[in-house]
Amino acid sequence: MKVEEGGVAFDLLDDGAGQGVMACGDTLYADVHALMRLMADSSSVMSGTGAAASDGKAANAQTGYYDGVPYVRVNSFAQNRRALVLESPGQPTDVVIWPRKTLLHLKASGLTAGRAYKAAVSEGLLP
Repeated sequence: MKVEEGGVAFDLLDDGAGQGVMACGDTLYADVHALMRLMADSSSVMSGTGAAASDGKAANAQTGYYDGVPYVRVNSFAQNRRALVLESPGQPTDVVIWPRKTLLHLKASGLTAGRAYKAAVSEGLLP
């Protein structure tokens, strides 16, 4: 399913994604392969020994398995991919992931007044 907001289309992690996302305390975990598809990232991802690696480089994202599926901490993994994670106010398990490619599109298109762009600059994801 796609949702369009402010000229940018978002893919949602829902139907057909299996469990997809789960919260443990205040930490959000997601199926690493579903997360990569959402971010349109074709890098190879491996997980073992409790941490994920993307294209052979450590991703500094804690990994666990649920029903044989590797799950990673969403914030850590997205940060490693230079993506922004924005929580919905009052809903810590409702997040939007802005892949780096999308953030660069916002900048190139002059869409710099919104919360996502400002947060990306603040977090050092964009110059």
